[in-house]
Amino acid sequence: MKPRSIVPDPGILRLLGVEIRHNFFPERLLNQLTERILTQTHRKEKFGFTHGKFPSPIDQAAELITATFGPERLNVAILKRYVVGEPSEAFKAHRDPEEFNGRLFFCSLSGQALLKVFSPDMKITTEVLCTPNTVVVAPANILHRISEPYKDEGTRCFLFFGHSDLLKSF
Repeated sequence: MKPRSIVPDPGILRLLGVEIRHNFFPERLLNQLTERILTQTHRKEKFGFTHGKFPSPIDQAAELITATFGPERLNVAILKRYVVGEPSEAFKAHRDPEEFNGRLFFCSLSGQALLKVFSPDMKITTEVLCTPNTVVVAPANILHRISEPYKDEGTRCFLFFGHSDLLKSF
């Protein structure tokens, strides 16, 4: 599947509480985050804490998120690799676990995929092309799914931030 031009309807995005930012991270930070994901042992690595900060460079990304979008109680970060041909539950329509509240931050660092978001009754949908260095901000309870990475892109690196009620925030 080849990437296509997607221009989501701004009215639908507002209705669903979704915000998109392109070219979000400075290039150096983007490269550090991508390198960390590409060299981690497992496809998915989760960080949660009750005090202190995320490890570097995740802490710098969290600080930029809160500086840009306002104070957020971020206490969970997830680094993921999506590889063409590998299965993932993220490719099916889902909501993130109920432990998350507030806003979620979906950060595409490399590769491309199509994010589809749905209204609660599934009558309204829109799609967002997640290109490298795109951040999508959405309510924690939003129904969504992501496509597999586009074949021409190979591996897609992804960073997630959120707030879990199961952990204390910083």
